Amino acid sequence: MDVVRKSLMEDHHIPEGQIARATGEDKDLEGLDLRDETCPVRYVITIYALKEGWDCPFAYVLCSLAEMHKTGAVEQILGRILRLPYGRRRGMPDLNRAYAFVTSRSFGEAAQSLVDALVENGFNRQEASEFIKPAGIEQSALPLTRPSRPVPSKTIQLPEVPDPDRLPTELRQKIEVDREKRTITIKAPLYPEEEVQIRNCLVMDSARVTWVTESQKYREEIAEVFSSPSERGFRFNIPALCIRRGGQLELFEEDHLLDYGWDLNAFDARLTESEYGMLTAEGGAFGEVDVSAEGKVKSTFIPELKRQLQLIEVVENWTEAQLIAWLERNLPLEEITPQDKGLFLRAMVGDLVGGRGMLLSQMVRKKFELRMIAEGKIREYRRQARAKAHQALLFGDGAAGVIVSPERCFSYEPDQYPMRTVCPRSDSFGKHYYPKVGELDGEGEEFRCAQFIDQMPELEYWVRNLERQERFSFWLQTATDKFYPDFVCKLEDGRFLVVEYKGADRWSNDDSREKRRLGELWALKSNGTCLFIMPKGEQFEEIAQLVSRPAPGQGQLVLV
Repeated sequence: MDVVRKSLMEDHHIPEGQIARATGEDKDLEGLDLRDETCPVRYVITIYALKEGWDCPFAYVLCSLAEMHKTGAVEQILGRILRLPYGRRRGMPDLNRAYAFVTSRSFGEAAQSLVDALVENGFNRQEASEFIKPAGIEQSALPLTRPSRPVPSKTIQLPEVPDPDRLPTELRQKIEVDREKRTITIKAPLYPEEEVQIRNCLVMDSARVTWVTESQKYREEIAEVFSSPSERGFRFNIPALCIRRGGQLELFEEDHLLDYGWDLNAFDARLTESEYGMLTAEGGAFGEVDVSAEGKVKSTFIPELKRQLQLIEVVENWTEAQLIAWLERNLPLEEITPQDKGLFLRAMVGDLVGGRGMLLSQMVRKKFELRMIAEGKIREYRRQARAKAHQALLFGDGAAGVIVSPERCFSYEPDQYPMRTVCPRSDSFGKHYYPKVGELDGEGEEFRCAQFIDQMPELEYWVRNLERQERFSFWLQTATDKFYPDFVCKLEDGRFLVVEYKGADRWSNDDSREKRRLGELWALKSNGTCLFIMPKGEQFEEIAQLVSRPAPGQGQLVLV
């Protein structure tokens, strides 16, 4: 609680009088009437008070810092900020909502149950959905695509039923087996492989035939209710870029570049002329303004030596070793050992003293600038080393170990698509994997590229790949970062297509060339099962031409 209070005051400049704590020990709210418009309290920090029934009718914003699992408790907490007393519609839409900032997966489920409760109490479905909307948050794991319509169940009568103990746990949760009545009730859409698992547990041919026929009918019923492949239970798995190590197929990621190793002290620690100029530059002139005995105003600039003498008390207790130790502690580069950083910094400071003739007092006064320059220098050397490792592992001697195979895939979660924004024209697409399209404007070149893809006859379904969502999006590791292509597609013939849109003005820059090279390598290593293209501007026909070509055999990678 002290941390939250300190953050409000120091980071957000909230007056202390506007903050109150309400716990068993803190009684800041005693004697206060929160309904009084003159009450100064705007922020209440509490642990259990809300859950235990404490009444705070004017709470419009809830920030939960604790994980909550029980749906009932979550509903109770969220209900506290839905009352909006004396509420009337405001001109600004943001003022017509209450807000909950949370991290728990349970909140997504609770929000959905609140929608259902509002419907039961007289609201129609559209009104309820407008009242309660989960917001997409960076790195969120909320099931944002949970269908708003109830999933229809189906009970199938069979000559025999399977033994549930022979089925995977996830599958058992989707069905209910009644051995006495010899029925299977499907409670959630089944994946095709799950239908096969149930069929394989049946012995009688008549039971197998009935199961296949009735489960097919169920899929057709689901298709009438839900429009998107994710809602109908289709899996979307796409082969990832991997590297084989010691017989194991590992997802190729940043750790492999770090494992490749690099020696910081193989690089030059001395500052360049440009870096030295940055270090010695003064932020402004130092001077004195005074009035002489004759009443004239005069100004005098302070010589460097005099300024150093004036600041001597700041640096007199510093030694060269202490400065190096301070720099080492304040360089946030965890993958480099303190010993390596120390050696590099000693060489840097030693050159400034011996080679440049810089005084220790100057460096101490400029220690923050020196730390910034040293960090930038080391990061650039690290970038160069990683680029070299990336080249060697993927395109050099290590390229033989690079694998793209169905053995290791990235999987889109059918009920998790944490988009930050929703495309306003999502309904214009017919083959998107999720019900809504995330993070795409309803106009512009990228939108037109998505339209072209959606209308391709060879396409089964596609997804707008979310940027910077490592858990929920397909990505390829570059030398310095992760590359999240714009569109990932599954074709009717079982192949996969990845499209990265680039405007004609950016198609030839270094970033685009690196991404294009990496995507083409991924496609090449798949033996024709994966396709990659970066059309130049709105040359969308290039996409159709690529898809229509016969699958190529092994070949050489052509760099553009």
